[in-house]
Amino acid sequence: YFSTPCVNEIRAFYESTRIILEEGIERRFLRHERVAKAIRAALVELGFPLFTQEPFLADTLSVVKYPEGVEDKSFRSTYYENGIVVAGGLGETAGKVFRMGHMGNLSVSQVYFALDALERTLSTLGYKFEAGSGLKAAKAILGE
Repeated sequence: YFSTPCVNEIRAFYESTRIILEEGIERRFLRHERVAKAIRAALVELGFPLFTQEPFLADTLSVVKYPEGVEDKSFRSTYYENGIVVAGGLGETAGKVFRMGHMGNLSVSQVYFALDALERTLSTLGYKFEAGSGLKAAKAILGE
């Protein structure tokens, strides 16, 4: 079976490759690493234990356990209302963890937006934490 590739997919592939090469592969990988560390530092500071530990951490995705008092569905739906989508756990981890991606064209300002939305979400849910502590932990990693 022979078919013509979808033109918009070819164009999207071309454009995404151009963006990656413009930034530089090594710089892109380093940015993913910094962003991942910053997000994980913020989550841990806010009381979310990491599901995975070194050497199994990935710069593409973090899997995070819920602290006591935070329920999966209400957390994810409130976080969504605040502008951020995270995925729930799968299989045995369903309802116990969420998955947060941090790669692609994710910028520092987008990281700060996601963490601010996280703190707003936690406040809405009545979770006790030190306001601004997650952002402060991320900024320490990102050098701001």
